[in-house]
Amino acid sequence: MWGRRLEDSVVRICVVSSDGTDAGVGVVIRARPFTVVIPTHLATSLALAEATEVRVDDEDIGWPAMLAAPAAGHDELTLLRFPGRGPAGRRAARLPFRPARLRLGEAVALLLPAEEERSRLDGRVTALKLENDQEWISSDVPCSRGSSGGALIAGGHVVGICQAMTASSAGDDASSAIAIRLSQATLREVARLSGRYGRRTAWSLAALASVGALAVLLAASRALPSLGDRARNTAAPSPAASTLRALYIYGSGSTNPALMIEKLQSAGFYVATAAIAPSGLDDYSLVVAHVNAASPEQLATFVRRGGGLVMLEATPYYLGVSDIAAWLGAHKYVNAAVCVYARVATDHPMGTEFVTGDIVAKSACAWEGAAAMAELDADAVVFARWESPDCAFAFGHRYGDGRVYYQAQFGGAYVGEAAWTLFLAGARWATGLAR
Repeated sequence: MWGRRLEDSVVRICVVSSDGTDAGVGVVIRARPFTVVIPTHLATSLALAEATEVRVDDEDIGWPAMLAAPAAGHDELTLLRFPGRGPAGRRAARLPFRPARLRLGEAVALLLPAEEERSRLDGRVTALKLENDQEWISSDVPCSRGSSGGALIAGGHVVGICQAMTASSAGDDASSAIAIRLSQATLREVARLSGRYGRRTAWSLAALASVGALAVLLAASRALPSLGDRARNTAAPSPAASTLRALYIYGSGSTNPALMIEKLQSAGFYVATAAIAPSGLDDYSLVVAHVNAASPEQLATFVRRGGGLVMLEATPYYLGVSDIAAWLGAHKYVNAAVCVYARVATDHPMGTEFVTGDIVAKSACAWEGAAAMAELDADAVVFARWESPDCAFAFGHRYGDGRVYYQAQFGGAYVGEAAWTLFLAGARWATGLAR
């Protein structure tokens, strides 16, 4: 339960940049240091270092840090931590310890900041859809622009965070809220970052971890091999996979490392993960970069010497397309149109069963268009295109003795198994395992 005034845990968030102001809602998870959960798309200008000001309830309370939260990122959420206290009267929400069960027709409400004219909007669940380990909740709760980030509640518990609204020809007043249900992994991650476990629980967890670690040390006959600075082993190597060592470098808003590990292992890779790139990449056959990446110079050297590199979504933009164009094989980052499909551009790309025209993804319909690359080099091979002028969804490029594969979407909302199939084929192509 949240307490007596649920609306006291919801704040108005405005992120100001040279391109304008992104306005939405944040859910408070910690009062000091003031920490809120917002939809990832509200933090785009922050992630790109283009934001100039962040206001909470129209106050400047300091510059926020974006917390490393891969589970929340998979649910399209970003955690912001501000220095000190937040606006007066705001309290931390008590999120449930496990995901709430929902059913069609169940009564729900969308909570917005208390000072707004309508801070509680009621409705019912109209659809539940599971896609790529995300449960999307459609409702008939009326909402308008600026409602993104509002807390969707059922039975006094937070069940999800509003991410979008249905498109409507009748105008914003006729639109309805769409949310992603808070997953078990996200709830645990948020609880840890908000300090909900408390000192006694934290001590108990630490004690259990110490006992477990001691047991492992006593039973182990040898230490695990080192895979570089800040990289973490995630599976014991087998002889067949020992030469297929992959590193997944992830940032806020990227795919949950656990899910990426599972997918890459299914393609035959031995996987390590890192939130920050290690100082050397020589131990790996493949590097997958999503939001975070090594330096452009380090990546260029890695590919030129024969490494396979996969870059996802807006990662080339974060690195600076003009700085990496020579080895990326593309010179411009663009946004595809909203509500368009990505279709395969050639028969059986990279050895898959896809044929020309097959759909592998759909761009979001509620906000700015999906990532895409344009102005490709003549020797770049396009595997799939968005239904938008000069917008490549997936392509490959050879550089030196190595290969670079780019794909615009693969594991978030609006994407099915087809995009994952193409992504895994791209990973194998980048290492020379697929034609």
